Amino acid sequence: MQVGTVSHFNLNNTLAHFGIDPAPMELVNMTPAKAAAALLQGKVDIACGWGPALEAMQDFGVVLLTSDDRSAIGIRNFDVIVIRSSFGTENSEIVEKFLNITSELNAGFRANPSRMIPNIALRMNMTENATATSMEGFVFPSMTDRLGSAWMSGQVQIHMKALADFFAIQNIIPTALDSYDFAVEKRYLESARNLPLVAE
Repeated sequence: MQVGTVSHFNLNNTLAHFGIDPAPMELVNMTPAKAAAALLQGKVDIACGWGPALEAMQDFGVVLLTSDDRSAIGIRNFDVIVIRSSFGTENSEIVEKFLNITSELNAGFRANPSRMIPNIALRMNMTENATATSMEGFVFPSMTDRLGSAWMSGQVQIHMKALADFFAIQNIIPTALDSYDFAVEKRYLESARNLPLVAE
């Protein structure tokens, strides 16, 4: 696994769920592809990965927690869009249109996942079955949902703080801030929500 990453954070939470102390374990820093190879060769007991590497691991390994299992015990990942503040200030209309189009694509996937799976699989270099299985653990909330407490009005900031505290302990960053509320900007999404679904 890649040490000092979200995968490392999730691994520690997974081990805690099973009552395993990570302290005595030897962590080997490697990319997902190398981790899959090491698991296949019996050189490691646990491996973390995603995409094609995860597909390979599932051929000869056992998945410890499904996506539903992880959610149930509070292990969550948020995919976010990050921009420089200055770019947003100078190009707010572009940012809003981008968020609008992204939400339209998300809505299209929710309505008919099978239509998009082939193209996603092609770009991920994965089989369609593995892509579909992997994406069963993804959630594509509406803009209204993303603006709610489960996302940008609470949980995203809490998750960022937990990650920062972990990264500080791992010496990936010098120190964590007291709060990351300032880093979550909702106004672009609020404006995008008022745009037509397909911008002319």
